[in-house]
Amino acid sequence: MGKVVGGGSTVNGMIWNRGSAIDYNSWEDLANSRWGWKSLVGYFRKSATFVPPADEYVERYGYEWSPNAYGNGPIRVGYPSWQWPAAEFQARAWSDDLGARVLADGADGRNVGLSWLPQNADGREATRSSAETAYYAPVSGRPNLHLLVRHYGATVKFDGSVVTGVEIVSRDGEESEFVSSKHVVLAAGTVNTARILQLSGIGPAKLLESLGIDLVVDSPGVGANFQDHPSFFAVYQFNNNTAINSDLMNNPEFYDTAWEEYTSNKTGPFTHGWGNRVVFPSLQDLDPEFESIADSIGAQEPLDHLPEIYAENPSLLQGFLEQRKILQSQFRSPEAGVLEITFGGAATVPVALQKPLSRGTIFINSTNPDPSISPLIDFNTNSNPVDMTVIVRALRKVREFMAAESVASLEPVELSPGPAVQTDIEIETAMRESLLRPSFDHPVGTAAMLPREFGGVVDNRLRVYGVEGL
Repeated sequence: MGKVVGGGSTVNGMIWNRGSAIDYNSWEDLANSRWGWKSLVGYFRKSATFVPPADEYVERYGYEWSPNAYGNGPIRVGYPSWQWPAAEFQARAWSDDLGARVLADGADGRNVGLSWLPQNADGREATRSSAETAYYAPVSGRPNLHLLVRHYGATVKFDGSVVTGVEIVSRDGEESEFVSSKHVVLAAGTVNTARILQLSGIGPAKLLESLGIDLVVDSPGVGANFQDHPSFFAVYQFNNNTAINSDLMNNPEFYDTAWEEYTSNKTGPFTHGWGNRVVFPSLQDLDPEFESIADSIGAQEPLDHLPEIYAENPSLLQGFLEQRKILQSQFRSPEAGVLEITFGGAATVPVALQKPLSRGTIFINSTNPDPSISPLIDFNTNSNPVDMTVIVRALRKVREFMAAESVASLEPVELSPGPAVQTDIEIETAMRESLLRPSFDHPVGTAAMLPREFGGVVDNRLRVYGVEGL
């Protein structure tokens, strides 16, 4: 994910947002003290500086933000000098026609409703701000800091249970080992953190023994608890679009003119990223029968919907049950968003499920550390039927949005899944056969911060259980 200096922050859609306070408080509810909203918000502020747009753009587009949500950090955050005109029609559809709560800024602890979305780019300079530009570049000249590009992490080395160093390999196959005097920090992402831990002897004993890997710690949570945001794109076309619209970026003359404006002035369409508006609906916003959906979660036999490793390891099952209680509570809360729906004037509507109950796994099937040899990645998408229940409601909400009075003048026409798809069964079939993606490029969970008796891999100080120095 993001195989470049700066990782995903160098290539992502430049959306700068946060969860609601209730989301972070749920981390603390899972026995992770000091990981709730009040503990974290100071660090959120510390990471970013909001750069206000020029007054003319504030007046033109009605930009809003909360100064309290930002601080004086190295990431530059702001709004672009450009918005596609149709985005304002879409925003009014949510606020005026569908009754979405309008927020000044979704980054200050409440994000359920409609809000502007800043992007990780200085609105005036119109250049991406990333982990590379904000954190690495300013200290890259330090004599005790060395960044090795074109290398990958292979394994962590141990003497018994004490970490001694790491092995890395260049793209040319040259192996090197670095000795640690105190600590090793492993931050290789959801896929590769699990892969490296398993190759290093930390993971499910049954898996490692089957591959002939010496066991350092039997940690069944490594590679389990895998989650992502299943997503789909509801595809429409506007038969009466605004004169200036995002489809013009496919017109060579418009494209060249826009590029010239950007390179000369740092203004225009090329300053605009994925989109700068978002709606996070709660389950209550999707279905008046939300209580029955929440009740159905507690009535499930969890092992019917979980990977096999959960049946073999009671700690993993207990950890899921603890998560399930929190998710059930959030499904009843008006302050917990269950969907992310972003828009910026285009006719296609991306939708991502925020709180899936399904759990997948990432397990190695080779002892070769080369990351081009992918582990077995099983998203296990929609293994829990409640996820599909919410996704069906999501499409119905998108249809309400596109049928709203405020967008009627654009004459939206649904292309996919298409107006012939109407019943819950028809929608579910369309999702399973073609529409639903298992990922929104938001993978998490394979080295969970949880108590060990809940299948956790690290404690609330991010220390790996069972070893010292990792």
